[in-house]
Amino acid sequence: MKRVLCLVLLFATVGSDTAVFAAGKAKERFESSWLKRRAKDGPDAVQHEKAGPGWFTNLGPTGIRAMLTDKNGKTKIEGEGIQYVVKYLFPDSPAAGKIFPGDVITGVNGRPFKTPYTFGYWFGTGYEGPMLDVGRAVAESETKRKGKLSFLVTRKGKAISVDVQIKRLEPFTKTFPLHCKKTEVLKQQAIDYLVKTQEDQGRWHGAPHAQFFACMALMAQGKKYLTPVRKWLDLVNSKYKVNDGQWNWHLSFRAIAMSEYQMKTGDTRYMDYMKRVNAQFMRNATRFKNGTFGHIGLKEGSLGYGPMCGVTSLVVLAWTMMEKAGVPIDTAGRDKALAQLDMKVTIVSKQGDFKRAYGWAEHGAHVERLNPAMIARNLVTISRTNRDIEGFNKRKSPSIDAGLMQIVHSLYPWQSYSKTFATSSANYLVRTRRNIIDGHGSGMLHAWSSFAALGMASNLGHKKPLRLTLDSFKPYVDSARCHDGSFYIQPQRDPGGDYGRGGRTLATGLWLLVLSIPDKGLQILGQGT
Repeated sequence: MKRVLCLVLLFATVGSDTAVFAAGKAKERFESSWLKRRAKDGPDAVQHEKAGPGWFTNLGPTGIRAMLTDKNGKTKIEGEGIQYVVKYLFPDSPAAGKIFPGDVITGVNGRPFKTPYTFGYWFGTGYEGPMLDVGRAVAESETKRKGKLSFLVTRKGKAISVDVQIKRLEPFTKTFPLHCKKTEVLKQQAIDYLVKTQEDQGRWHGAPHAQFFACMALMAQGKKYLTPVRKWLDLVNSKYKVNDGQWNWHLSFRAIAMSEYQMKTGDTRYMDYMKRVNAQFMRNATRFKNGTFGHIGLKEGSLGYGPMCGVTSLVVLAWTMMEKAGVPIDTAGRDKALAQLDMKVTIVSKQGDFKRAYGWAEHGAHVERLNPAMIARNLVTISRTNRDIEGFNKRKSPSIDAGLMQIVHSLYPWQSYSKTFATSSANYLVRTRRNIIDGHGSGMLHAWSSFAALGMASNLGHKKPLRLTLDSFKPYVDSARCHDGSFYIQPQRDPGGDYGRGGRTLATGLWLLVLSIPDKGLQILGQGT
């Protein structure tokens, strides 16, 4: 009854777009996300040829892929995942020949799974339950059990224990990823994977943000890996168009990567492309009255969601990065969009958490410039986020712009409140830390913007939010590691999700970027701050 009431309230308070997930289509979207997904290309596509569809969980560097189910073997919305039904094993992996499809894994390292994972976008919290248990057991086995990872298995009705031998590794240090030998091993494995899997013409398998993450992650390592970076950027420069039909997301990814490259090398070969992106942003900004942005430029047949904070903040970041790289940009357009974003800060909880609303109504009210009274009120709001940063807010994940806007205010402190805004945003992000992988549309983009923003705050002297968030993600990182040194996108709560958009490339690029935060190898990772 409580959940029914919750859905009614959500419908009444968050608007029709979000209510689609909370009302009648929730079951349909959940089943489409968890039960019908397939990897479209890359090394994970093969598992579906034998195991059928489904967003399987990766059980650390064992080679096991399994479906999380309830005790009756079902995966359904609002159900409780408490065991893994094995679906596939990679032939060259540690678990091959020891664990088999159809095995039911009920625990690890002698401990039965006790805490369930609650299925559904609105009903659970982060990566709770068996996924967390497996990640912790991987670390335990690598450091304290000489690499022996023991699974409690039910096979043909009989309960047995099966040992899988994985490589021994030192533990994550207290300063992880800084001064950490395990981090260096994982980084090099991820680098090797991205270099090896880049195709001859320069692309990686996966969607545009997977390509972007792979490029940025390798660029963050310094000059040693600039050859694959240039190969992808040359492909973009020669083959990827800039026109009214391009997504603002994609244009922003390209501009940010090219700006980082130009600042790192002094090579201006992509200057003309970035100038065309700036001109396209100027055209696209005319679509909505307040100069903000939606998914696509002027050629989109319908308004779709209309202007949104997430993509607007990414465009603002791209403009800011191009400006830092010496590209002439529309500064007035950038600042107008930035003012709209700063005006969207609102109080959403008794704890003082703040968040920008999802977007603007198509013909809704907006401001042409900053309103001092509104900013003063917002600063009071965000200052409250300094309280109880070790606590955890169980509500849904932060929006992408919560992180991106903090990065913008760090790179471009355009107002006297920018530093306060940047550091206080970190306190909001840290309290939603367990949920940042579950953000709507792309959990990986939410994670990237959140971790990069927390890194920026740390560089500005506000270190604790990054530390707390990194520590909470150690088990997740270990659970997402594949046996070949890459990373996998674990199942997410959002019905959109990232699976099928280039899983290994996307996840490997993301976690290599996160593990590289202390190196400050990119402007968006704090270089120069």
